[in-house]
Amino acid sequence: MGGIFLDDLMADVNVLIVGDYDTEKYKFCAKRRHDIKFIKADAIYSIYSEWREGREFDSSVIDQHLCSVFEGLSICLSRISNADDDIYNKNYISTLIKEFKGTPTDSLLMSTSFVITTEQRGKRFEKALEWGIPVVHPKWVLDSAMRGAIMEHKYYDIGKVSEDEMGKDACLIWDQLADRKEDLYSLDNRLYQESKKIPGGRASHGKNVLNNDLFSGLCFLTYGFAESQMEKLSEVIKEKGGEIVQDYDSSVTHLLIPSTMAFRSVPGRFKDLIETKDLAIVNEWLLDRSLFYKQLKFDSWSIPRNYCNLDFGLRISVSGFSGVELLHITKLIDLLGCQFIETFQKDCDFLLVNLSTIGLNRSNSPKLFNYKYSDILSSRAPVNTSNKSTKDKINAAKKWDIPVLSLAYIWQISEEGILPNIMDYEWCIFGPRSAKPAHNYMEYAREVSKGTFETPKKPVTEDNDNSLPVEVPSRLPSPRKPKNKKWPRLIGTASESQLKTASRQLPQFGETHSLLRTRRAKKIGSILDEEDRIPEIGYDVQERRHSKRRKNR
Repeated sequence: MGGIFLDDLMADVNVLIVGDYDTEKYKFCAKRRHDIKFIKADAIYSIYSEWREGREFDSSVIDQHLCSVFEGLSICLSRISNADDDIYNKNYISTLIKEFKGTPTDSLLMSTSFVITTEQRGKRFEKALEWGIPVVHPKWVLDSAMRGAIMEHKYYDIGKVSEDEMGKDACLIWDQLADRKEDLYSLDNRLYQESKKIPGGRASHGKNVLNNDLFSGLCFLTYGFAESQMEKLSEVIKEKGGEIVQDYDSSVTHLLIPSTMAFRSVPGRFKDLIETKDLAIVNEWLLDRSLFYKQLKFDSWSIPRNYCNLDFGLRISVSGFSGVELLHITKLIDLLGCQFIETFQKDCDFLLVNLSTIGLNRSNSPKLFNYKYSDILSSRAPVNTSNKSTKDKINAAKKWDIPVLSLAYIWQISEEGILPNIMDYEWCIFGPRSAKPAHNYMEYAREVSKGTFETPKKPVTEDNDNSLPVEVPSRLPSPRKPKNKKWPRLIGTASESQLKTASRQLPQFGETHSLLRTRRAKKIGSILDEEDRIPEIGYDVQERRHSKRRKNR
């Protein structure tokens, strides 16, 4: 299309294809290059498709495909309602994040990208530090939105930067951006005025914009959690309008257990309550999914598994998942005693893919959706992310003879505690020849011999090495080194008189007649009767001289 692709960031580069914002090239451009435009790789494919259809355009088409600042980011808003400056109220910060395609949330998950707060305290603050999630001042949101790129978080770290120095030197090109930015620090700007109209805004003195009655009407009886976990659960559930108790009463609606506990390990007294009372049993994944989707998610994800803490030792890679589903899949893989491989490799045991990412659904692939827990297969595909990566991994899996399966396979492992048949249509997308059972002897022989059709030999170990016979290979004469042939000679042990008599007729072999007998018969005229009394002649194989042979005759 007339562009030039470069691996290095040169002075004449004016477009940066962004795969990850946490790279040196992105940080440098955000801080120092006002002329750089940021786009996703998908934008190239979109522009190329339009170009092939014959549409005429110039380089300005890039402006239609620029990255939104917070696109694909989940940002936790924590303790910013007490900010001195009204410009930092939670509703306005939330509105800005949404305007630039981000996802604001009250909950903190391991998949959270940033935590916004003005206070260095609270469970979310402590957990974010433990998980390595950047904790930044609300000013980071405004500056990033005005710059049109994500500012490097180290300039806004509330644990290391003072209030007065917040954001200093994060961007060195504000003057060059003056004609492109909107003054988001003005209380008269459009987005701030819109945030005031939202129920729960600071100006209206109502409830917070984010739903605080998500668990209203639910009462959780907990079992199996550590004390530190209980503190976090209690904080989240009560913050969202729910109740949590230590002993059963008639108000309890759910028994909440850890995802690391198998249903088989639940004490009998709780199982009796489940059977006799209107009581459902769930794990903490219910809370994670409900907070992530901002609505109650009573689905198969939160049902405790029959088997946990197994030890299969499989190497599993996944593709096409994101958000809370990716978080829970990695946890499930760990619970099965398997290893989650972030980068798909040749030594992986199988590849799990999101069916929706590769365009499979109930109408075009009904067998894959006949699984009894089919709701786990409806994971949404990553937003604004190409499925090319997943397709490339599937092609690599076919090349390497690695099975490609749906999420149902590892779900069934946790259901039965054993490895199901890989070739089952309920989860098999691609199964290599080695995974198929042999239907005849030829297929069996091919599998056993790995295609050579040779009998495999027992490996030699230290225990059986001395007991095995050593097979010395036969040495054949080389056709390139001719040697003189040595023929053996037949010498009898009978006396000379016997040999004379025996020479009249030699033993016959089939239809062949002795030349000596023919000559003697012509000379004498008949065969003597003594021929019948010729004794057996023994033969020794020795080398003799020609002169001796003539003498014996």
